Amino acid sequence: MEIAPGYTVDVWNKLELNPANPEHEDWDTAVTILRSRIEQRFIEPVDKLIALQERDKKRTYGFAILAIDFLVLETIQGFKEGVTDHKGQSTKLITNFLKDWKLLTENVPEEKSIEDATDEIYKSYRCALHHSAGTDSSYLIRKSGKIIDFNAGKKCIINRTAFHNGLKKEFDKYLDLLLEKDQKEKRDNFIKKMNYICNGNPPDN
Repeated sequence: MEIAPGYTVDVWNKLELNPANPEHEDWDTAVTILRSRIEQRFIEPVDKLIALQERDKKRTYGFAILAIDFLVLETIQGFKEGVTDHKGQSTKLITNFLKDWKLLTENVPEEKSIEDATDEIYKSYRCALHHSAGTDSSYLIRKSGKIIDFNAGKKCIINRTAFHNGLKKEFDKYLDLLLEKDQKEKRDNFIKKMNYICNGNPPDN
């Protein structure tokens, strides 16, 4: 089974990712596998949708772009926390990611708490998009402006391009951390989730 373009379960299982040898070169391969899995299967297709819409102004892919990005966002957080089974975990995973995402939280107005803001994004964008393929008229998706604007009259607006580009940078930061030998907890969680993907080890979270 291919776990990422060009990488199979057998490749993963042969990697030496022993905590006792944190500088082993196999860590480079392990991180490359995750990068390939997320970028080629999800991030690059969104890049293409954005580029296509820029060339043809009549096309509107905002819903698809943001729906995929929320899927990626939850997946990244699942790796960070070592969550193997996401059933019943989506709210926690997504809001945890959003609360730590400075690019987004710095746009939350003073009168709104971070908790309320992230809960609003989760329910009104992620859940609405994934469950009904749309948002209501008060929650819009645009391709310009701030990453998120809670003060756009009576509406909330997410800039899907800024959101996507910011998400790519957050993913890069996470991959860089995995390459640091002192990031034991993050590495352990990453291994736990990837082992489950490859071998179906029973989840214990």
